[in-house]
Amino acid sequence: MKMSDHQWIQKVLDGECDEQQFVSFQQRLREDQEFAQLYREYALMQHVLYEEFEGRVMIGDQYVSSQKSTSRRLIGWLSVAAALVLGLVIFAQRERGFEQPQRMATSVFSDDAQWLVNGQAADHAHQVEAAEGETVQLLLGQARFFIDGKTSVQDVPYAELQKKLDAAEQIDNAATWKHMPSVPKKADIFDVDGQKAYVYEAPRPAQGKPWIWYAPVINGDVIIVKHKKYFDAFMKEGITIAGYDIGEVRGAPGSTEKFTKFYDAMIKRGYSKQPILLGQSRGGMMTLSWAFRHPEKVRAWAGIYPVCNLASWSLKYSKKETLADFGMSEEDLLAELKEFNPIDNLAGLAKHKVAMFSVHGDKDDPVPFIDNTKLLQGNYKAAGGTCDVKIIPGGGHEISPAFFECQELIDFVIKHAKQ
Repeated sequence: MKMSDHQWIQKVLDGECDEQQFVSFQQRLREDQEFAQLYREYALMQHVLYEEFEGRVMIGDQYVSSQKSTSRRLIGWLSVAAALVLGLVIFAQRERGFEQPQRMATSVFSDDAQWLVNGQAADHAHQVEAAEGETVQLLLGQARFFIDGKTSVQDVPYAELQKKLDAAEQIDNAATWKHMPSVPKKADIFDVDGQKAYVYEAPRPAQGKPWIWYAPVINGDVIIVKHKKYFDAFMKEGITIAGYDIGEVRGAPGSTEKFTKFYDAMIKRGYSKQPILLGQSRGGMMTLSWAFRHPEKVRAWAGIYPVCNLASWSLKYSKKETLADFGMSEEDLLAELKEFNPIDNLAGLAKHKVAMFSVHGDKDDPVPFIDNTKLLQGNYKAAGGTCDVKIIPGGGHEISPAFFECQELIDFVIKHAKQ
């Protein structure tokens, strides 16, 4: 799968494509099953959608104008939202005994979904007539969104969509949200040494104000908060999620110390002096590099197919960025690799009894399990530490429920957050 495919899909999901690009995207979905499967994996994670729209937006195969037609933003978002709404409709039909319509995207729904506009429950008319700049929100419980590669939500006539939406107005609000205080839609953003920090504070912070320090954060994207099962679980337990955007760094001492300024800022705000570090992919290198230099400040560390070994992905697939971060030639870096490589500097973390957990697929090509998580686990055990590992058979470097709905990871974080 080409990297451009990933970028294209994310652009659509972020609502950053124009109408012509979106039409091409639809055609590709119908013709390329592998591409449709990749889209399914991305869309599966988009369980909670928060967007502000202006101008023309699309539901089903129809455009609807808000009070001012000034923009075509969020066409891509509405392809996802419309498909999710259709899933809601299918569920409502089944509950009422209606025959399931043909040629709809297949969905499996819990019974807790509802449209909100500016925080107020909305029927179909409100969804269509929401004014420019209003926030439209679709709350879903344990929703699952699938596209079979041959048909898509755009094949469904708008009149049929409207009819079924009307039949689904009375579905109850999301039970998982109903008894919670308001969860932050947007991060609290503040500057630390000229860089942006992002904090999603738990509605009711647990004792000691535990927090997850997530990496990477690139261009303000704290990816973990998009994964509903993780986000809901941590918010419910009073665990704040935070991250710091210093760009594409690879664990050099200089860039790592920039993270310390973020840590200090969080402590000044009253958060725990021992965060739980969570590194996804290259975020593993970012968090481990800080952790082994500051082991006394780490409560626990977790990884989602994490880069743990400088000699692996960092120097094989990201050599330019890695050498730039270290300010060294490849020859010099290799000569001093053990000084900088997290997997060779675990004694301090073991001494401070920092627990570790990693979920990793055994078919991960860019970040091989054997060269990263497995090596980390073996070296940490030799140093006297404990690293629990969940191996995903056949799992690659991918967005899928195996990695982003991992109950073992949730349990690990909650356990150590409350110690």
